Order: sequence, then C-alpha cells, then structure tokens
Amino acid sequence: MRILLVGPEREENLSLRYLSSSLLAAGHQVQIAAFDSFDDLARVLDGARRAEAVGLSLCFQARAREFLTLATALKLHAPKVPVVAGGHYATCAAEELLAHHPDIDVIVLHEGERALVELVEAGFDPARFPHIAGLVYRDGTVLRRSAPRATITDLDGLPHPDRRGPVRRLAGVRTAYLMGSRGCYSSCDYCCIVTLHRVAPGPRFRQRSVTSVLDEMATLYHERGVRQFIFHDDNFLVPSTRRNHERLDALRLGWAERGLKGVGFTIKCRPSDVDRSVFEKLREMGLLRVFLGVESGSAEGLCSIGRSAGAWGREADVAAAETALELCRELGISAQYTLMCFHPDATVKTVMDDLAFLRRHAGHPLNFCRVETYAGTPLEARIRAAGRGRGDYLARTYSIADSRIDVASRLATRIFQDRCWATESLMEIAIGLDHLANVLRHYHRGSGIAAARKHVADWTTRVNGDLIGLLSELVQVATETAGLDDPELRRRTRALVARERASRAALLEEGLALREQVRALGLAASSRTVACQRGPATRAQRLLQTAAAATIAAAVMSCGGETTGVSEYAPPPMRDSDDDGLPDRCEEEIFGTDPNDADTDDDGVMDGSENHDGGALNNLEEQTQAGETCTDIHDMVSEYAPPPLEDTDGDGLPDQCEEEIFGTDPDQVDSDHDGTPDGDEEHDYGWMTNLEEQQQVGVGECEDVFDMVSEYAPPPLEDTDGDGLPDQCEEEIFGTDPADTDTDADGIPDGAEDHDGGGMSNLTEQTFGGGEYSCMDVEDMISEMAAFPLPSSTDPAAERWVRAVLDEPDPGSPAEAGATRSRDRRG
Repeated sequence: MRILLVGPEREENLSLRYLSSSLLAAGHQVQIAAFDSFDDLARVLDGARRAEAVGLSLCFQARAREFLTLATALKLHAPKVPVVAGGHYATCAAEELLAHHPDIDVIVLHEGERALVELVEAGFDPARFPHIAGLVYRDGTVLRRSAPRATITDLDGLPHPDRRGPVRRLAGVRTAYLMGSRGCYSSCDYCCIVTLHRVAPGPRFRQRSVTSVLDEMATLYHERGVRQFIFHDDNFLVPSTRRNHERLDALRLGWAERGLKGVGFTIKCRPSDVDRSVFEKLREMGLLRVFLGVESGSAEGLCSIGRSAGAWGREADVAAAETALELCRELGISAQYTLMCFHPDATVKTVMDDLAFLRRHAGHPLNFCRVETYAGTPLEARIRAAGRGRGDYLARTYSIADSRIDVASRLATRIFQDRCWATESLMEIAIGLDHLANVLRHYHRGSGIAAARKHVADWTTRVNGDLIGLLSELVQVATETAGLDDPELRRRTRALVARERASRAALLEEGLALREQVRALGLAASSRTVACQRGPATRAQRLLQTAAAATIAAAVMSCGGETTGVSEYAPPPMRDSDDDGLPDRCEEEIFGTDPNDADTDDDGVMDGSENHDGGALNNLEEQTQAGETCTDIHDMVSEYAPPPLEDTDGDGLPDQCEEEIFGTDPDQVDSDHDGTPDGDEEHDYGWMTNLEEQQQVGVGECEDVFDMVSEYAPPPLEDTDGDGLPDQCEEEIFGTDPADTDTDADGIPDGAEDHDGGGMSNLTEQTFGGGEYSCMDVEDMISEMAAFPLPSSTDPAAERWVRAVLDEPDPGSPAEAGATRSRDRRG
C-alpha cells in the first residue's frame, strides 16, 4: 500500500520516521511530506495524488487548525483516500476531533507504529477497526474506542527511524536527531503524559538498550557522516547517579569499539538529576548543550503549575535548578531553560521570584512563557472544574486570579510575541546562535572562532538582559497602576512598547549578522577540512571553498595549523576516479555505472545525469542527498510508480487503458481513421485530451480522470496578467489590478501579498479556495481562527484597550466592521 505521512519537519520528525520505518519493514511504500506552513500545501496535495492513505502527525495543539484545514483539502482533493491522525494532541482530543471534523476518518492513540501497520494491513476497512487496539473511530454516528493498546516496552524491537533524505547540518556539521527513551517518569499537571498513560497502559518511562542506541549511532556516523546527535528524550538522565554513570560508561565504551570519534551531542533533563560527576563525564564525552526543565524560580510557582516534586520537595527542586545552571556555567556547558512566569495562580510574588531567577542566570540562553491549558491535561481539568476556563477543545484559555498579573500577562502576550515566540523571533535566534557557537567550538579551533563565540556570549547576555528589564518594567507598571482604566497605565505601556520595538530591531539586526558570520565560519572550516583531507580538488569544489573562505578568510586557520575537530573525525571521502561526483563504490553498488568512465554507455549523457531507477532525481541528485555515503535514495516516482504497461502502437496510451478507458484500438494510433490520433481525441468531451489525462495518471496505471471543468464546473477564469489570481478574484477578493502582477509597485507580487493579514498569501488562498475556476474568500487560520484566543478575547473592553495601546486595528470600529462585512459579502 502507498502511504503518505505528513507532519512538521523543521527538525527530523522522529515520530513520522518511526512510523515510516515500521511500514517499510511491513512491505509498504511510504513518502514523508513536510507541512511546516500553508506554503507546503500544494506540495502535500501533490504527494497525496498517488497515495492510498494519508497519515497526519497532529502532535501540536497550536497547529491543530492548520492540520484540520489540510485534512479538508485532502478530502476535497481525494475524497476516497482515508485520512488517519495521530500524535499527542490527536490522542488527548480524539473524540472531539472526530465529532467535529468528518475529514478525519480514524485516530491512532499514543504510540502508533503497530496500530498503523495493522490499519494498513486491514485496508482501512471500518469493519475491522474494533479488532485493532488503540483506535478511536466512527461506527455510523457513534464514536467508539477499540481496546487499549499498551505502551511498547521492547523499544529495541522497533526498526530504526527512516533516514531517507539529505543529512541536516548545523554550523557545517552533519546532525541527526534520535531517541534513547520514551515517556517521562514525572506527571506534571500541565503536561499530557498523565493523559497518554491513561489511554495506553504500561510503563510510562522506557529506555532503549545501550546496544540499540549504539547501533543506530554507528550507522548514522559511518553511513551518513553524522557527527552531532541531538537526543530528544524528555529524561536523558534518571534520578540515580549510579545508573547514569553506568549508561554513560557503556555509551563511551561502545563509541570506542565502533570507531565513533569526536561525537558531540545535546540532551534534556530535570535539574534535580544533575550531578557534578555525571556532568563532568558528559562534558568529556562531548556534551554541547543541555535543556534544563526549570519551569519556575520558586516553590510556590512549581506548586501552582502542578510540577511534580522531586524526592526532596519543590524547595529542593528550585535549589537544584540554581545549582545545575551554576555548574553548567562553571563547566562551560550551554544550558537552555524557560520559565513559565504566567499561569492560572500566578501572583506578584511568584512572578517577581521568576524575574529574580532570570537575572541570576542571564548568561544562559533563556525564555519565558504563559502556561497553556492543553487538551486532556490535569491542569485543563482543574481550570474547567473551577469554572475559569474559556474556549473549546481546539484552544482553551483562562484569566489569572490576581487581576494585576492578569493585566501584565495580557500585555506581555502581545508586546513580546515577536521577541519571544514568533518564528525567527529574537529569543529563538539567540537560543539557536548559542547552539551554533558551541557546535563550532567543539568541532573547530582558531582565534576567529574563539572571538565569534565571545561575541555570541556577550550578545546573548545583552538580549537576555533587555528582555528581563522590559518584562520587569511591565510587571511593575501593571502592579503600580489602577487597572485598565488608569491613564497612567496606558501612557507608561505605550512608552515601553516603543522602547521594546526599537531595542528588538537593533538586537535582531546584530544577531542576524552574527549568525551569518558563525555559519560562514562553520562552512569555511568544514571546507578547509575537506581540502586538507582530499588534496587537489575539482574546479567546482575549489570555487565553493574559495567562496566560503573568502567570507572570513582571516578567521580560519591553515591545514597545518590549529584546525582540529572535524578534520580528525570525518570519514575520508570515498574515491571518485572519473571525477563525476559519483563515488566509485556507489557507481558499482547503486548506479551500475563504470567508476573509471564519466559516460559509461557513451550516449553523450554523463553518468551523473542518467537516472538509474527512472525516479524524480538523476544519479547525481540522488548522490547529493546521500552525501559521502552509498545509499539508494528511493525517489517518489521510482518507489511508487509501477512498471510501464505495454503500449503496442506507441501513442502514449497503454493497451489496457485504451481498451478499458478510452475505447480505442491499442494496435492503431488513429482508431477511427479521422486524422486525429487517439491521444488527441477527448473520450469524455472534457477539457483534457486522452493523452493529457493519461499523463496525469502515468504510464503504469489505468484510471479514468474526471475533468473537473468539463463535468462539474465552468471553464477556467481569465487571468490577464498570468499571476495565478483570476481577474474576477483580483477585483472581488484581493482588491488588486488584474492587468498588473504588482499592483502597488512595492516589489511584492500580488500573489505574495496578504490581503487580509491572515497569514496566507493571496496565491495560497486562491489555490486552496477556488483554484483557477472560482472565487472564494478563504478564512485564514491566523486572521479568523487563531489557534490560541488571547486571554482578553472574551472581555471586549480589555481587548479594545490592548489594541489601542499597541496601535492595532480595532475589529469593532465602524471602518473595520465595514471592511469585514464587505469581505463577507464577497465570500
């Protein structure tokens, strides 16, 4: 069966890749498609065209509406293709999702590797759903759960994640993500672990064997050239110093036995599990960064958010966090943390304690946030039971009991959105840049690199100090004034907003430039390393190395000097005798070409430009994805397309299709002898010829393509300027000139504009809403279905006040209301 798995892929999505490897092991064909934003919509729909089932990774509640919109698009695109959802959020809100979203057919609860394989083996037959454990499904109009499926205790029995695709790089270093365990040994109120454990009985926390982890790391190291490993375990360490030492010793011994030199890695752990002797060993082994689950800087704060206490209580947990951060500073280990400053029971004291904690540890990459009430969590249940929750299963929010802190939280949510939580926000860049700098330090040496790292550290400290100062001032303003009606609150808040925007812009400009410098350092150092190892390079390689090195030539040391790290640990490049970009071993094992001849079959097409498996990539493109390893990259076409059907008369219409679909003679190019070849005929009087229909299906299958325009809709609308926006839609929906691709001459094409500020470009809206055949005003996720209603969203007066302070348009104003009514009429 052909399966398309869709999910976020800003990092390697291990959930999807474990599902994929399990399906591949069962003999099925799998494609993974990234859906990081609506810009990926067309690519996902294209991948779904040849799939027999689609799986959606609904792990983040914040992106639920995006994925639900995608499910609708998939059903419009292919109504009979089953759509199955899974992941943390899908598990916790399964009944609600199925009750309100008919485009999802079935939900797999918790760990889905085995349930999904059984679903596929059953052909998604609803009659068999009751016999597959771990599902929520519809039985007519009734929602049912099959028997619970226990957690997977033998994690070693799962195939390693599907690693097809290019290797990711950080600061020029090949990087992979992996899991050494699953679950968490704690049960905090704000986390869904408790809910997940309830629906899937069995051990909550499970570790893979060291041997299994080592085998995966060795494969990635030797076959994919990976040198940095990012462990996504919630608990890389456990509450036992002895057990932690035993596991680390086994890992270190295994690296030596398997030839893994110079490995760098990052981990997550609770501060209470930090021990000096363990962290000294981790540093010696190559620890680059640790994410510490600090959460709050006071015992009262930890209690308020329902953070499960360690063995010695929450006071000890706060002390442990202080000690852990200080130890990391002393050992030179980057330690990232986030504080949940605003939560339902936050008080002036808990927030002030958190701010004081942030000031004491401002040298580490950090951030703050508001606690969200995620579906299925004990915190959500507690808020709802107290009558304090608002919203629904898609997004539930609350007011903070202390009215002063509620005001501060309302304002902070808006004021610091672009600084703290947006994509490419200032704090996100600071956190990422600190990681890049530590990667650079571990793998390369040189005075330029040391100077860049110091610059990053100084800039990060300034960024943190600026945030802490602004947030402290905001809390002070909110506590010193008399609420939203106080003119002094408005005046002081507006002044703070102006300063926040100015300082953010300056720091962001500096940080982006610094990030490019660090990236260039990594690329130049890696390029010089390769040059030192290989000796003479090809002309293309010399050009690439020169371009990278020229950026920061003075900062990189020579081959014979101080550069170490990757140069010591990267596997020697494979021999490429004919210099065609295909290593000799890969030509023999994968491509079937002569490693000593750049054009093996002397047909004028170089071996790299040939396509050994008839897939979407040529040989050189496949090898570029594989890197300096021999891996047979399975292209979408080569993997999914069946072998071509016989075509006796060579007219592009397979014999079987001519007989079953087109009603033409497979032995005659012009069956009715009317002078029009069979391929140019239109068997269903549609807008596509027979050959155009067949080309949509491919040469390996027969399928009657129903031309939407010919049978169900009017002909395509006119598009005078050819920008993808039909003239009628430009006039009625987008307010742009149908004869001009850039109506306002601002350098941004009309299709790339966002007419309603909703988060989708005009062209994306048109693609999803009407295509080239109709006009429809699409309700964007961000503008009209915000994933998280703001805390003030049910308080109109407060909402208008906040919008006025931040110079945001008021949807209740006469002008804005008129614009909304106009859009409604057009829709």
